[in-house]
Amino acid sequence: MPKGNNGFFYQSLAGSAVLSDFLELDEHGPVSFWKFRASYGTTGKDASLYLLASTFDGSPTIQTFGNNHDIFFPLNGQPGFSVNNQIGNPNLKPELTTSFEIGTDIGFWDNRLNIEYTYYNNVHSNQIITVNLPVSTGYSLTSANIGEMTNKGHELGLRFNPIRTSNFTWNLNATYSRNVNEVVKISEAQDELVVGGPYTNGSISIVAKEGLPYGTFRSTVPKMVDGKMVVDENGIPVLTADEEYLGSYQPKFLASFGTNFTYRGFRLSALIDMKKGGTFLSITKNQTEFNGTALTTLVGDREPFVIPNTVVEQADGSYAENKTEVTAQDLYAVSDIYFGGNSVLLDASYIKFRELTFGYSFPKKLISKTPISQLNIDLYASNLKFWLPSENTFADPEINGPSLNGNATGVETTQTPPARSYGIKLGIVF
Repeated sequence: MPKGNNGFFYQSLAGSAVLSDFLELDEHGPVSFWKFRASYGTTGKDASLYLLASTFDGSPTIQTFGNNHDIFFPLNGQPGFSVNNQIGNPNLKPELTTSFEIGTDIGFWDNRLNIEYTYYNNVHSNQIITVNLPVSTGYSLTSANIGEMTNKGHELGLRFNPIRTSNFTWNLNATYSRNVNEVVKISEAQDELVVGGPYTNGSISIVAKEGLPYGTFRSTVPKMVDGKMVVDENGIPVLTADEEYLGSYQPKFLASFGTNFTYRGFRLSALIDMKKGGTFLSITKNQTEFNGTALTTLVGDREPFVIPNTVVEQADGSYAENKTEVTAQDLYAVSDIYFGGNSVLLDASYIKFRELTFGYSFPKKLISKTPISQLNIDLYASNLKFWLPSENTFADPEINGPSLNGNATGVETTQTPPARSYGIKLGIVF
């Protein structure tokens, strides 16, 4: 098998065929171009450096005092090393990805309308991931293989040119993609790996679980009986004894829509992105409910109230209507404990107005006597507007926490959302 760069090895077969090579398409007919394509290949990847054996960190911190008063090695010229918090795994195997793809491209009416469709099926064997360990082991991380994981999906692209003259053009483009991810097998010894967490007092973990998407959240949830929430004698929700799987960051689909106009040397373009589905963990929600600044803590107008649709278990095992009052502070000071991890998981859907650009390209005759061959100027605005589900008044679902370890994803850790920005860009080509 041929060897590639960076420890990759690959083998592939690809082919495509243009229908017009086999059929005589009428140049004045609706179909101007039709192409089929297919490919099959395998790609291998070795483990990164220092994953097979445990390592040491040089010049470690001896004692943390804060305010720039920490004590480090070397101390008085004496060097020092500490054991890295990730233990090596000498049994790691190389990753192997087998990919199959088939698609078609069609152009209509002298390519005024173009359609591009692709179906793919990727099988990942022995994928190397970072796994969290109990600190009681003396380490916090290690690397492991996932026996098999698949990604199957569809990609669709549309380009439409409704107006095309010598002076004015209008183009529309749209994309749609849907990916279905599944962890097929972990190993013969286990069917689940914890790849992130636990986070918050609600002990929310991110796991790779056989039969579920990679990065599924797992935690306890309120106990329910006949559609009613069970509370204890103090009116506080009772959680399930076992943890449940609560969705993943994987979206149902992604889409985008763009348009651009050109009139002589002027240009105007816009881009909108969309994500539907998926779940993310919001530490902002967790923290603002804790300190009482979240809108959710206004329930009951900060006065004592009975949690609606709740029951309390009686001594004989039956359930009766709950009449015990609680306050917002009782519940939300530790909402992730009383309501389980599900209380800080939010819908990760969004629609975002990514960019609006207005530009002008100077005519060549104006710059013909200069060394400049092309001169453009553009005014642009980014992150103009975004729309979120009504339950999400807390955070941008695209932001992933910078302090996450390993392969964890879908955790927002109180970052500031992207700011709206404006700018001017000057392009000069000599």
